[in-house]
Amino acid sequence: MSLRFLPGNYGPGVVVAVPMMTQAGIVLHKGILADGTGWDGYPTVVHNSKLYGTALETTMTEYARGARGPVRSEGYPGRLPRWRVLQNARSMLGLPWRLEQNCEHFVSLAHGLVPNSPQLKAGAGKAALIALAATLFFL
Repeated sequence: MSLRFLPGNYGPGVVVAVPMMTQAGIVLHKGILADGTGWDGYPTVVHNSKLYGTALETTMTEYARGARGPVRSEGYPGRLPRWRVLQNARSMLGLPWRLEQNCEHFVSLAHGLVPNSPQLKAGAGKAALIALAATLFFL
């Protein structure tokens, strides 16, 4: 699969996302666009990856491995300068991936924001509704 990109800002420090299939369905895997260039000619990406089990800097091709759609820019959510965002992201290299320390938490922290994972919250809400429905059904 060749890489596809949606239109948008793709400068260093920008949050990028690719749709990935998981046991929970399609989720967006997020990372920070870096200032390096990979063997594939695209910028490198710093991300905390479930696939690799850790935070690492990879080529765009490796970052999007298994993607179910194009790479998209999610913008620049914080106010830190780009060099600080990249420094923050790279300072977390080697951090193990955990559900409560996932790619969304990673990009929030890199931008100096409170760690946040809207996808994790949405998934927890769905699980709670299913549990409630099952409980009511079996009463």
